[in-house]
Amino acid sequence: MEDVTTFDGLFIGGWLAIRAAEYPRAIALFRQATRVAGPTPDVLTNTGYSYAALGHLQHAISATRQAQALAPHTRMIAFNLVSFYLAVGDYAAATRALEPLQQVFPDDVEIALALAHISLRASDRKGANKILQRARTSKSWATAPLVRRAELEANLALLRWFTGRHSLDAARKIVLDQLAITDYESLPMASLLPALLPKFSDRRLLETLLGRLEARHDEKALLFLRVHDAILRQDAEAAVSLAVEWAQSEPFNPVAAGLAIQLLGDLAGDREKAIELGRDAVTRAPGDSLLLNNLAYVLALSGKTREARVVLGKVTTPDVSPAVIATRGLIDLLGGDVSGGIAEYERAGELAVQQGKERVAQLAALNLDVALRRVDPGILNRLEIEVAPQFEIPSSSEDDPGIWLLATRAEHDGVAVSLSETAGADLPSPRRQ
Repeated sequence: MEDVTTFDGLFIGGWLAIRAAEYPRAIALFRQATRVAGPTPDVLTNTGYSYAALGHLQHAISATRQAQALAPHTRMIAFNLVSFYLAVGDYAAATRALEPLQQVFPDDVEIALALAHISLRASDRKGANKILQRARTSKSWATAPLVRRAELEANLALLRWFTGRHSLDAARKIVLDQLAITDYESLPMASLLPALLPKFSDRRLLETLLGRLEARHDEKALLFLRVHDAILRQDAEAAVSLAVEWAQSEPFNPVAAGLAIQLLGDLAGDREKAIELGRDAVTRAPGDSLLLNNLAYVLALSGKTREARVVLGKVTTPDVSPAVIATRGLIDLLGGDVSGGIAEYERAGELAVQQGKERVAQLAALNLDVALRRVDPGILNRLEIEVAPQFEIPSSSEDDPGIWLLATRAEHDGVAVSLSETAGADLPSPRRQ
């Protein structure tokens, strides 16, 4: 390809370079193509993608905005621009990126789903619900493709569960019904299954659904679900391997990277690899709260509390997330401020209860119990804090993968773990002597 000078040849060369993950070469070839024939939407879109893959998000946004100026009604360009704005945490700009499409397709269901996704990323569940409900009653609803209508119904059910208007069972039934109606064609709907099948006892149902989806989709497209299946089977090695493969195969997906960081740290005990993966992923999604939180968490556990504090400080809405507050507590505690760390963990639990997330409150309390075992006993004695000899898992939590991850992490740290014999055991809390 070195001697190619035509626009088509240079464009194809750039596309092949993207396929080979040679992003600097792709950018160079697209620049040459632009010098030959001027800027085109396709060249600018692929240039933006290449910049994003290298973590140069402002350049990616600039190139993609130019592409949208030339082709304002092209969906792929608009959705790429949305993803780049979400990666830097600019939710208002992500919403504005959809305005050219909305002007032409004001009631479009696919656009409504994208707007709802932006609202969810901004922690506005009620706003997301309003967007989807409005689309559900719009003029274009009846003529929307079956798959898009099903996806909207499924996402509405999930949001109604999140906001307390549906039970988990009711939301799950709606999503499974809609997935079946589309003959398991929709991967976006399938991506809701891990949230709706959260327990070890859901394993058989997940296996059945995974089999039906595998009949329609390539196994790499289902990595997100295969990871969850491995977790519910308590196959730590497979879960870690699949999570890393998923993160590597979808470099722009902060959810995949965030889960890989967590599983590498908790199940494999390989915190250095988790940190390496996380630092790389953050270059492509520096504004993603989940990714920043999980990286800060594993940094703190590795003793890198100063870097952990810097990373967590980049979360734009830290006070609405119990997980982020708990991670701040971990950083404080392992950084020497034991009393401050305990206070943050307790605040995380209180906020989780206020938000109706009792399981998250339980996990915060159990995480504090494990974290305190890393504190110098002399410091605990001076603060008159008593910690039980063993980390006890409430027997009522045996069906919870989150507890399994925590117990495995504790074992990697040399903490003795036992199962509480009392089914209704109280949550652990630091006790004054």
